[in-house]
Amino acid sequence: MQTHDVNTSGLTGGQFSDLCAHIREHGKYTGWAGIDWQELSHLNEIREPGDLPEPLTVYMADGWPVAVFQFDTGYTVIPAALADVRARLATSGEGKQQA
Repeated sequence: MQTHDVNTSGLTGGQFSDLCAHIREHGKYTGWAGIDWQELSHLNEIREPGDLPEPLTVYMADGWPVAVFQFDTGYTVIPAALADVRARLATSGEGKQQA
């Protein structure tokens, strides 16, 4: 799957499922501790198409898939993609927590 610069608007249910499958295949289940709120604020969010009460949510960074979140279960994260996000935040100074 060519994942760079993924079209993140107007995904069909099948396309969204393929994206989730890619993240699960290459990612690691981390539960609730997978991504902190500061990191989430720098990611683009794609919600599962449809009128589901608790849709899956995919998080993207610069056109690359980083994680999928399932309500009541937690995150599955692609470790290398999240490491890139963390490195970028550390260099920009935005990843530092307030005391």
